Amino acid sequence: MAYRHPIRKIIPYIVAAAAAGALYMIFWPKIQSFRIYILEGRTKGSLSELRRAVNFYYQRNGKYPASLENFFPGENLGLKKLPVLWDAKYLRLPHPPTSEVVHVSGPKLTDSGRWAYVDNPMSPYWGKVYIDCIHRDSRGSPWVSY
Repeated sequence: MAYRHPIRKIIPYIVAAAAAGALYMIFWPKIQSFRIYILEGRTKGSLSELRRAVNFYYQRNGKYPASLENFFPGENLGLKKLPVLWDAKYLRLPHPPTSEVVHVSGPKLTDSGRWAYVDNPMSPYWGKVYIDCIHRDSRGSPWVSY
């Protein structure tokens, strides 16, 4: 009877672990980038919902709301409250999660990381809602461009 060294019994397990590690190293970055893409899409979707609610308010009342914080209660606009900007699950947050609004008289950037709302009726941008952030998303576009 031939002698078999004990290491020969664990070689298949070592090969399987190496293969699993190689697959992990190949696919994990792609999974992470897809996850980031989904969470950025959620932020962009919240911006679209907020803009839709503001436009619906304008169609109903003939003017834009004076403030975004106060126009949700009692209105049937599809939103119960201001959406949270910057999902906490997002790994590369340029700013902390918030649902606060910066009221501006014209489209100016302060990089506050909040929702920005032009509340000046004399401004040609009256009623515009945007993300007050100059950082770039995973595709290289500044957040303020959406």
